[in-house]
Amino acid sequence: MRKTTPILIKWLEPKRDAGKESTVKVKDIVRPSDRKKIRPGVTALVKWRSTGRIYKAIILSVLEGLPELTGDEVSTPPPSVNHPGSIPVAAPELDNTPLADPALHLEFMDEDSEDDLPIAALPTASRIPAANPTPPVHSAPPSTPSTQERACSPHQEPPSKEPCASAGQFKKLQEDVSSMKAEITAMKELMAAQNAAVTTQMGTLLEFVQDIKTQGQSLAGLIQNRIQRKAAKTTTPTTGAGMTPRILNPTIASPSPQPHQVSRNISPLYGMLDGDMVRIPVDENNPDIVISKNTYDTYFCASSSATSFARKLMPHFFAEEEMLKGNFDGGVVVTGGGKVEREPLNIPRRKALIAQVEREFSGCSKTYDEYSKLKVAINDKCRVLRRQTNT
Repeated sequence: MRKTTPILIKWLEPKRDAGKESTVKVKDIVRPSDRKKIRPGVTALVKWRSTGRIYKAIILSVLEGLPELTGDEVSTPPPSVNHPGSIPVAAPELDNTPLADPALHLEFMDEDSEDDLPIAALPTASRIPAANPTPPVHSAPPSTPSTQERACSPHQEPPSKEPCASAGQFKKLQEDVSSMKAEITAMKELMAAQNAAVTTQMGTLLEFVQDIKTQGQSLAGLIQNRIQRKAAKTTTPTTGAGMTPRILNPTIASPSPQPHQVSRNISPLYGMLDGDMVRIPVDENNPDIVISKNTYDTYFCASSSATSFARKLMPHFFAEEEMLKGNFDGGVVVTGGGKVEREPLNIPRRKALIAQVEREFSGCSKTYDEYSKLKVAINDKCRVLRRQTNT
């Protein structure tokens, strides 16, 4: 039997095409063992020519007579065809042998051609030969199926879909590349933001260290002054016997004062009350600071020290922009970005703030130590605000 001899089969798989009939060639049967037993009722592995897929099918009939055997043909018993003039064939028994992996049979496949597509869409009569066909010596190859036949094949993918699939894959690849670029850009921006945050934190830390250094120097100067005052009591003898020594510098020689104590009022004194508002005067060039009595009471009750109370009152005395750009005395400070020039806070309002804190916490600004604590607290408030706004 020639490799191009047409055979009528019924597909057993895939599920969507089970039961459909098609015409294939002998060379479409994958296993050599199936080629040697081509007859109705035999189950074989058949390759779908247009897609190269392998499915299980049952042979119904051979559509041409058997020519002489030649070198490239296979042997098979005479077929029986169930059409007028042929011998009836009993109902075939299905071969339930499990299918092997179709990939193992690819080596038996011949090259695909365009002249052996199935004709499942054609009427049955056109696929069955006449009652007594004259067996030809050499079977003519089937004609190339029409475009309609290709479109109606149960397994064939329309050729027009392949360019569309390639274009879709290319478009998806472009989208993936664009997405990767966007992710890389976002990562770069995140790293830049993190570097900026680290730089800002380092600047804040350096500024804090500088403030601590300044406070340490101030404390060392204060201690040195106290030591000098205690050691400055010098005397020189005067003329005449029995004369008492004279104090050269009575101011320096005066005994050092006792440690100063800061006392907090039991209840707030407010100063000037205007109904439910606390009015804090500044000077003739600046308007009064007005705070609601309830807010003032909340600040006072939540503050256990003069520095805490001063930090709570600061937003009412200074604008946010002023606190972001300045500090108590102003001047050059060292930050993570280098040296920065700070502007001094408004002096009249600064004095009014300290005076109001002194009203509620008596003695908090009377000594150098206590005054320095208020100064540090005000600078800390400005620094915390800059850290929160990343400026």
